[in-house]
Amino acid sequence: MKLDFLIIGGYTEGGLDLTINLLNSFERLGYRAGVLCNNSLMHAALSDAHKTTFDLAAAVRRASSSAPPPALVLDMEKKYGLSNMRQFCWPESRYLLVPPECLFQRAVSTFAAAEQFFGEHVIGCCVAAPGGEIAVRCAFAVAKSLNIPTIYFGSELGHFCGRMFLHSDEDNRPEDLLLLSANQLTDEDWQFIEQQMHQLRQTRPVISYRSVDLDSRPHGGRVRSLWCSVRLREWSRLRYTLNLFGQYRVIVPARGCVARAYYGRFDPTKRYVYFPLHQNNDAQITVRNPHFYQQDWLVEYLARSVPQEYLLYVKGHPGCAAFPISTLRRLAAIPNVRLLAPSVNSHEIIEHAAAVAIINSSVGVEALVHCKPVVVLGKWFCRGLGVTFDVPELGNLASVMRNAIDARGVDKRAVQVVLYSLWKAMYSGQLYSSAPDYDTVASSVARKAALLRECCLKHEGHGASTCGQD
Repeated sequence: MKLDFLIIGGYTEGGLDLTINLLNSFERLGYRAGVLCNNSLMHAALSDAHKTTFDLAAAVRRASSSAPPPALVLDMEKKYGLSNMRQFCWPESRYLLVPPECLFQRAVSTFAAAEQFFGEHVIGCCVAAPGGEIAVRCAFAVAKSLNIPTIYFGSELGHFCGRMFLHSDEDNRPEDLLLLSANQLTDEDWQFIEQQMHQLRQTRPVISYRSVDLDSRPHGGRVRSLWCSVRLREWSRLRYTLNLFGQYRVIVPARGCVARAYYGRFDPTKRYVYFPLHQNNDAQITVRNPHFYQQDWLVEYLARSVPQEYLLYVKGHPGCAAFPISTLRRLAAIPNVRLLAPSVNSHEIIEHAAAVAIINSSVGVEALVHCKPVVVLGKWFCRGLGVTFDVPELGNLASVMRNAIDARGVDKRAVQVVLYSLWKAMYSGQLYSSAPDYDTVASSVARKAALLRECCLKHEGHGASTCGQD
């Protein structure tokens, strides 16, 4: 079969409405599109909706063996340029809460199933949400080896309503960015970006990338999903579903109640540096910055790196459980650390901060909107653009932190140029919103795919580095 676009499905059957609506939009634009599902239940639901769908989960089960021999694992590592299979499987192991070695068999089987699929079908472009799922990463690796364009729906910079990044690699680099100079902006451009910044400062939104569509469940919800996992003997998916349910229905509320004893009161009159925590299974720290996964250790190191007269305010992520009680107790005992409840609005903390330290967080953009110094520890799309204080290596953190605090802010016009350049590098549409314009999203994906094919030909298959767009 020949398809113009192939959506790579993840684990959960949530997002069924989103997937169907996106398929419908591709069809309205004259493209043939289908879904490669890593979920048999979602595959069945899409089949019932008369959509083109392929059951990757079933193919993986057929390709599975008792245990992959070391030689086969090594062959896969060499074939797809993986550092090692343990590191490749580690991000998903954070979802499933199992050792990465438990996923070796499924990774090798998924590679084999993906190779067979792409050998039997002609695919024009693969699209998926960013994340650490083995299914998506295997399918994209195989597609890239065949010079098939791959596109991730970027979730960064959700602050710009109706705009989104589209990336071809999982590092989510702003590959379409052309950094403008101040004299290239017209009076209308300056006015536009100032209005955007003013709106963000006034509304102080809490940015979320979860659409209401992502909570949809076909045919009976989680109970049917659990039964399907048992019937198909998809034990890893069953563990994932139960772990997820336990995390959000039991662990998160329970830890949240106990954690209140360790949360301090936010005092804007103090001198302080702000550090927001990531969700503990977020691809920003499992895929793109795995060396910063132990965020409790990073809090301790940051506390030693801020000047003596400054506090370190640390705010938990609203979407995940608090640290274990023993960790909270240890961090709260550090003299210059103050733990804040996740419910505190980041804009309120940023407004009075001397500096903001981030790994890879939307809080960084919010800090730039307030013209605050941003100390960047990890891979972040604004790193290296001249408006942040980048840490070349952790041994330099204390000196970079002091430079950021002494700067007392960043140049507003420089920030405006960077933010406007990023806005221009984004595409029309926003998939992860409460009411996506699916036709606009599909049109932008088609335009990005055409640019990738054009740049691939121009650079002899080495990929695109600066493909401009609208």
